[in-house]
Amino acid sequence: MKGFSSSNLKYMRFFAEKCPTGLIGQQPADQLPWFHVVTLLTKVSADAEREWYASQVIQHGWSRPTLDVHIKNQLHLRQGGATTNFDRRLPAPHAQLAIEA
Repeated sequence: MKGFSSSNLKYMRFFAEKCPTGLIGQQPADQLPWFHVVTLLTKVSADAEREWYASQVIQHGWSRPTLDVHIKNQLHLRQGGATTNFDRRLPAPHAQLAIEA
């Protein structure tokens, strides 16, 4: 094979090292474009946070610039932290939307 840059080979190695138990196909990162994965590897140090951002990208369809902004603003620390009664007062689909807002 040819065509792999040295930086991409380093990212691939880093990705393989960071995959818990080697189950690459079992992770949300398997469903992301390569440069989303590179962004997660280079900008998020904790495995749990990286996994959270990967699942959010899949769930919400974030672009890479959007992912960058959310990482920079530490969305994982702010998401879902407010105490509300939306789940008791609103129907299920509306309650979830209100919580996400």
